[in-house]
Amino acid sequence: MRLQELVEELNLLANKKSLIVLDDISTTAEWDLVRSCLKNAGTVSHHKGKNVAKHCSGEDTNMYRLEGLKDAAALDIFKKKVFKNKRGEVNLDLHMEEQAKLILKKCDGLPLAISTIGGFLATRPKTAIEWRKMHGRISAELEINPELRTIKTVLMRSYDGLLYHLKLCFLYMSIFPEDYIIKRKRLVRRWIAEGYCKEMHGMTAEEIGDNYFDELLDRSMILPREGVNHHSGKNNSCQLHDIIREICISKAREENLVFTLEEGCCLSSIRGPIRHLAISSNWKRDTDVFDMLDLSHVRSLTVYGEWRPYFISEKMRFLRVLDLEDTLRFTNHNLDGIGKFYHLRYLSIRNGAYIWYLPNSIGNLSYLQTLDIKGTHI
Repeated sequence: MRLQELVEELNLLANKKSLIVLDDISTTAEWDLVRSCLKNAGTVSHHKGKNVAKHCSGEDTNMYRLEGLKDAAALDIFKKKVFKNKRGEVNLDLHMEEQAKLILKKCDGLPLAISTIGGFLATRPKTAIEWRKMHGRISAELEINPELRTIKTVLMRSYDGLLYHLKLCFLYMSIFPEDYIIKRKRLVRRWIAEGYCKEMHGMTAEEIGDNYFDELLDRSMILPREGVNHHSGKNNSCQLHDIIREICISKAREENLVFTLEEGCCLSSIRGPIRHLAISSNWKRDTDVFDMLDLSHVRSLTVYGEWRPYFISEKMRFLRVLDLEDTLRFTNHNLDGIGKFYHLRYLSIRNGAYIWYLPNSIGNLSYLQTLDIKGTHI
């Protein structure tokens, strides 16, 4: 229903007491127009953004953040959807329950995903093998299966509603592995190094980046994790919802923004020069495959797991971010040529157990903004 049509319908209730439930009011202007027609009505409204919700509620005490379903409730809904024709309590054997929990972990308490996937599995053989297949191909099924495409369509609305700069910041997060806890400071400083956050309106780049982080949280594009900063009251870290991460990876690949070398990756999916390269811990360190990559436009390199000397190449002349926080066996010798990467703005060798000093060539990095050496022997 169009907004004007809704207003006309609501005007019919102008002199009556009523309770109106509104879903997905996306701007304060929309709310103001609708609210003018609801003088005698109580309202319950749902919003994706915290700022709009605050405007509509008037007071923080009138706001309630919807959380995902708890594990027991999620499993209960899943079983009811899968075994919809069966009366009474459904007891799963150990193997089926294990697979059910893996599928539900992907759903992460999202009712739409649980109901849709459960409904789809209701038409399939009810075996642990079938459910294992489903868990392994959820990302592909979201793309090709009409019954599951609804999930992606709904979640894509949230992505499409982001402003361009937030889309860029969100897609950049596909660099991080599944279930990874992403620290706010690390992410914001990387955004700054990439030029996604700049000083404006009297605010520092870091303050702008913090606002971007909070906005993605408010829109539930990322999930709050771990503790809260005692001084600012803000979340210290976040995580990507498994299914939203699948969409993030898909869009980042479509935009040719991020490429991850990982088990089962396909070089034929690369559509142009790589801008952000991540190397997964499960990728078999294959020099022949690495040599086939066009590294001339790489702006960031993030390595998980074992380091290899050939990972960093002089071809990466535009490299801005080198993040080795989760890299194993990176040594002082591997840092010797770091001064050649003049554009480097972010260098993290955090937790480097084999790092004892910094090379003199580090002084050549005149654009360097962040140098993270915490957890090294320096």
